[in-house]
Amino acid sequence: MSSRLTNKYTDLSVQDYSSYPESPLRKEHILNTTLFGFMLMAISGVISGLVFNVNPGLAVLAAMASGIALTGIWLFVAFGRGAEKYGKAILIAFSLLEGVVLGSLIFSMTLVEFEHTSGAAIVGQAILATTAIFIACLVAYKTGTIRIRQGSKAQAFLHVALMGMVFIAIANFGITLISGNNFLWGQGWLPVVFAVVALVVGALLLIDDFGQIDYAIESGANEEYKWMLSLSLISTIVWIFVEMLRLLYSIAANR
Repeated sequence: MSSRLTNKYTDLSVQDYSSYPESPLRKEHILNTTLFGFMLMAISGVISGLVFNVNPGLAVLAAMASGIALTGIWLFVAFGRGAEKYGKAILIAFSLLEGVVLGSLIFSMTLVEFEHTSGAAIVGQAILATTAIFIACLVAYKTGTIRIRQGSKAQAFLHVALMGMVFIAIANFGITLISGNNFLWGQGWLPVVFAVVALVVGALLLIDDFGQIDYAIESGANEEYKWMLSLSLISTIVWIFVEMLRLLYSIAANR
């Protein structure tokens, strides 16, 4: 299950940024902070993968513990007041925990072999596909082909769709723990449909992230908001990557 942690729940898109003129936000702030988050995630993921290679039994336990901690972070960002004040700490915690989850997922994928492909090949394909989706969404946003207006009904609907998919994934996780049956991974039509819908939602969320970054910069946001904006961008990209893994894995399992 993807872990999407987004600043949208803190209503940054409708805040009055003019009261924070001291250190205005710039695009290079977002870029540097985003790269920092991905660096932490990569380090955490590599270390986790090495540990899991020595003790495979830790993979599931570490992923579950990290997932529970990430859920706590979601709840704090979604319902906590002034979450943006702790943006740096939240980004660091999210990146490290997400690295463990991804490390566990990728490690598990590398152990899978299909008749026509392998789990390792699927991971590589998912990385390339995620990169392609990111570039396509950026081009679509920059050219004005697709834009999501801040505070619009379309944006609200997108966020509701996101929450609905997250709740479905959490419910499926609970069912998996109880029954051992994972309805959103593997054979059948449901994992494929869920992944396709999730990828469409993820692509639109990515375009929405681009819009929120530009809105914050144009509105004179303080540099401190770079942490939450980068957090939203990183989590969207991770969402797309995991859903692409789900789609490719499910297609291979159905062959």
